Amino acid sequence: MKPAIDRLLLHSVNAANILPLTSVCNVRCVFCSNPQNPPDLETYNMPPLSLEKLAELLEFIDPTQKIVIGESVTRLNEGEPLTHPYFKSVIRLIRSRFPETPVQITTNGILLTDEVLAVLENAGNVELNISLNSVSHEKRWLLMRDSSEQRVVANLARLRQARVTFHGSVVAVPHLTGWDDLRDTIAALAETGALSTRVFLPGYTRWGKEKANFKESLWEEVHSFINKLRTEFKMPISYEPPILEDLCAQVEGIFPGSPAEKAGLRIGDRIISVNGSPVISRVDAFHRIKESGGKVTLILQRNNWSFSTCLVKKPGEAPGVLMSYDVDQALLQELVHRSRRKGYKKVLLLVSSLGKKVMEKGIQALQQETEFVIRETPNRYLGGTIKAAGLLVLEDFIQALKEEKGLAGQYDAVFLPAVAFDVWGRDLRGCHYMDLARNCPIKLELV
Repeated sequence: MKPAIDRLLLHSVNAANILPLTSVCNVRCVFCSNPQNPPDLETYNMPPLSLEKLAELLEFIDPTQKIVIGESVTRLNEGEPLTHPYFKSVIRLIRSRFPETPVQITTNGILLTDEVLAVLENAGNVELNISLNSVSHEKRWLLMRDSSEQRVVANLARLRQARVTFHGSVVAVPHLTGWDDLRDTIAALAETGALSTRVFLPGYTRWGKEKANFKESLWEEVHSFINKLRTEFKMPISYEPPILEDLCAQVEGIFPGSPAEKAGLRIGDRIISVNGSPVISRVDAFHRIKESGGKVTLILQRNNWSFSTCLVKKPGEAPGVLMSYDVDQALLQELVHRSRRKGYKKVLLLVSSLGKKVMEKGIQALQQETEFVIRETPNRYLGGTIKAAGLLVLEDFIQALKEEKGLAGQYDAVFLPAVAFDVWGRDLRGCHYMDLARNCPIKLELV
């Protein structure tokens, strides 16, 4: 196995408690990002890892945190975990080492046989994320080159019998499948007992296939459609990425039987304060409620009416409220504290297209001595509809700085989003941020 893959495997386990199994996949999704990657992107395919290698990686698992299978935070292409020839043995191995640690598995559900379900039920404390995408025979073949929709839906019903909880996910491509199919797929997840469903907005790069392309107005249309479905199903439905204009802590979903439902919260409520302290953002509100215990006092705004309610929960227990992710309070504080510590009076902050508005609102909400100038950095290299900070490359930042006149005379420093670089400081093409920092006339830092 290549040394780069070994390093990425170790980092995946050590940094995020993600246990990679294989890059092999049993479907060919039209919206898959892997075929859309430009040729010089540093991504790696891995064969099914041996049980010996997985046992070695388990040495670096944090038993106090959830073990995640089937997702990726590195350049490793993650496939369908159930295609691993020793998947059942992998689950037994995990349980023999970590009897109580929660396990989360993302799968398309096609290979959930009776034997696999029995192993998952016996393991206990296992939760699945089922990527369903379509329940139409014709449209599922169009999207995934798969015709197992009846088997997968039947498998979902058997999960409830096996006492294995699951969430659903759907990539919304109504320009290919129609709005009725999107609704029917979400309905199937709700009817079979999914605890929640994430609807992913599709994206494509300038290397993407033509049939995957769409008008950018589709994102807004999907948002409006999902907002209507939220009133139809009790199951919470989220969409990613969210398109946010503000930091208002608005409730987008309530989990049935949760502390939030028992406290009377509803979709559309805005959380104004937690235990008497005003909230700054959605993330701030959620974390403060989750970390609180006992009786948590909330001030809510419903339409034009403000009122108080009490939410009763244990410290660390999920409150059962769904909100979009906007901006982390810790990131905002790091921006301010670092600038103050280093004496920066004016800082240029390069952000993604998706993050620009929430970062502006977040900075405005804080009291700081430093002046922050926020500049949107388009994903020019990947192009298409890509707008996320984690998919920016060094070339994008170089171009953004070229368009900024008089850097040395205006700013003390420029901050780049650290999420665009790996733990070794390299972007998706393997370019190190220090290559830019060395030639930048002012201090350049990752944050």
